[in-house]
Amino acid sequence: RRVHGDTSLDSIAPRSRSLRLSPQQHIDMAEQAAIKGSEPTSWTDKAQMYGDWIWKQSRVATVQLGRYAWIGGTTFVVVVLPLVLEMEQEAQIAAYERQMGGLSK
Repeated sequence: RRVHGDTSLDSIAPRSRSLRLSPQQHIDMAEQAAIKGSEPTSWTDKAQMYGDWIWKQSRVATVQLGRYAWIGGTTFVVVVLPLVLEMEQEAQIAAYERQMGGLSK
């Protein structure tokens, strides 16, 4: 397979094709292998499958975190922020009334 003078990646490392696959393609390959019931044959295959699983789970966790951040942010804007502004306004009115009450006496 190796040609004299050929320094392309394919001739140096035949398995380098797997490095050019996207993470989704790796996940698809791992899921297909799991469906077929074939076990990984070497430690590198096992490491690749574990890496694919970690990548998939981190994507799911990121999506979930984004959803929870959206819920928390909108709840803060809709509920907490108006409450804080109302409390600040009440404090200003109370301070103004104390100041005016002190001047009229």
